[in-house]
Amino acid sequence: MCRVRSSRRSLLLVVALLSLSAGSVGAAAPAAPPGVFYVDPGGSDADPGTAAKPWETLQHAVDNVGPGDTIMVNRGVYAGMRIEKSGAPGAWIRLKGAGPQAVRIREPGPNNKHDSNVEIETWEGDGTVAYWILEGIEVGFAPNWGIDVRGNATNHSHHITIQDSVARDNGTASTKSGIFFAFTDNVTVRNNEVWANGEHGLYLSNSGDHFTVRNNEFSQNERCGIHLNGDLSQGGDGIISDGRIDGNRIDGNGGEGCAGINMDGVTDSVVSNNLITANHASGITLFKHDGAVCSRRNHVINNTVLQAQDGRWALVIGGTGCRDNTIRNNIFLTAHPFRGAREMPTARVPGLDSDYNIVADRFTVNDGNSIISL
Repeated sequence: MCRVRSSRRSLLLVVALLSLSAGSVGAAAPAAPPGVFYVDPGGSDADPGTAAKPWETLQHAVDNVGPGDTIMVNRGVYAGMRIEKSGAPGAWIRLKGAGPQAVRIREPGPNNKHDSNVEIETWEGDGTVAYWILEGIEVGFAPNWGIDVRGNATNHSHHITIQDSVARDNGTASTKSGIFFAFTDNVTVRNNEVWANGEHGLYLSNSGDHFTVRNNEFSQNERCGIHLNGDLSQGGDGIISDGRIDGNRIDGNGGEGCAGINMDGVTDSVVSNNLITANHASGITLFKHDGAVCSRRNHVINNTVLQAQDGRWALVIGGTGCRDNTIRNNIFLTAHPFRGAREMPTARVPGLDSDYNIVADRFTVNDGNSIISL
């Protein structure tokens, strides 16, 4: 009987081992834990990307990380990169520079397709990139856009954050912007300095929704400080909605025209606590050009607009279709000799709720051909 029990136990053990072995055939390998990888101008892309043996190029780094990973970029001057893979919810990929004075991206990378220094776009799969944070870098002197993020009309890229960085002197010959988003939702742009770019400081376009633009400085850009355009002609619904522009300093923009904050086809958004000074075109503009609707149901509250002597009107409401907007607790002043606080298409725009504002005592319905007092 003892021999029988021993043989039975041995048989059961063999069966169990065989079962485990069979169950492991074809099973997915466990996901690698999030890692931290390093890039340094003195490194090598043949190395493992550790602190002691860093990679050399940003393109190699973004091609070889996955969800939850962090890329630490050491001091130096770099060529840019094209990001074509995504992180995941709760496992964003982070590219963290040593600081915008230390990490300078001064030309497009070898894979870039638009002559922009940093491109976040893919033509593979559904054509979207998501869940990236870029911080602590300076992106400058790009032939076209500095930071260039794109999805497509059918599928939007999403969840892209640009923070604590500088975008400067981009697109000066090609009339392109410092930071550009097209068909991208859930954008966050915060704590950046964006200046001296050839078009807009920040350009949010092509029906992107759910945006946050907070605590940035936009200065000396040739056109708008912040431009939002629904771009119905490019596909999508032509509406940019559900956003917040808050706490930004917007100074000295618009030498080639365009408002400090320009809103074409923008709905259900909040513009609050911004300081707009010395703009050479309009201060804040709500209108319809290529958007699907005239900007409506927005709240413009607690802003200060101080227009330059050569500026246009502090606030422009560009059509009677720009209805149901709330304009409260703002300061609208100007150094211009006859332009003033507000230009509107008529003295009675449908649904306009405007009160408790401090204003220059000059309004118009025809760009100043006639002046209406408060």
